[in-house]
Amino acid sequence: MERHYRKAGSTGRPRRDEAMVTMRRAADRRPPPAIGVPAYFYPWPGDPGWADLVDAPAGTLVVATPDNGPGTAPDPNYRAAIEPLAHRAIFVYGYVDSAYASRDIITLTEEVNAWIAWYGVRAIFVDRVAATPANRQHYSELCGLLRRQGLQLALNPGQPRIDPSYLNLADQVLVFEGTLAAYQAQVFPGWMDAMPRERLWHCVYEVADAEQYAEVLHKAARCNAGVVFATDGTMPNPWDRLPPYWPVMRRRHD
Repeated sequence: MERHYRKAGSTGRPRRDEAMVTMRRAADRRPPPAIGVPAYFYPWPGDPGWADLVDAPAGTLVVATPDNGPGTAPDPNYRAAIEPLAHRAIFVYGYVDSAYASRDIITLTEEVNAWIAWYGVRAIFVDRVAATPANRQHYSELCGLLRRQGLQLALNPGQPRIDPSYLNLADQVLVFEGTLAAYQAQVFPGWMDAMPRERLWHCVYEVADAEQYAEVLHKAARCNAGVVFATDGTMPNPWDRLPPYWPVMRRRHD
């Protein structure tokens, strides 16, 4: 790569490059982001997956989904897995699927009420969000109803090309869900740099090891993300387990 040297008193691109370096260094010095785990795996008794979540740092977010939602009846294994997390200041989000605004609000709120009654959750993760201006009224009404119940909220459009006003509806918005290769190539909208970082959530899969995870953290810091998760998992369900470098991940966020 060609280097440019700036003479004293001159102006131009090098000054802007230096500013970018300064911003990146400042981003790298910020506290580590929270961990946000899509825990799409069953809590079998004795299985290490959910048991390992108990040792996550305080403030970790964990998304639970017995059956693409709360299911049709309480599951005692999920109840046993969720209860100890609350005592460790780990926030369990109950999953509901909005199907890109095609599911009606009454059905979604019934599922939310089941989460509260069966598992005692105080946070909801709304998946498959079509975060467009045309759908804002639908999601605004849904989020308003849930807010009035005192619930924390996360929305998952899964990609960053969204209407910025959706960040006002929820505590977190998952604005990237994809492979490491796609993450490295992703350019996020500039307006996200001015948002509170704790509202921006990135989830990355096909991250092979702790060294690649460090690369994810570096980009997340530069892109102002305050909640991050990565795994070595692959499609069709990359979130079906914790990654083998989970102990390293946990220590980096303590």
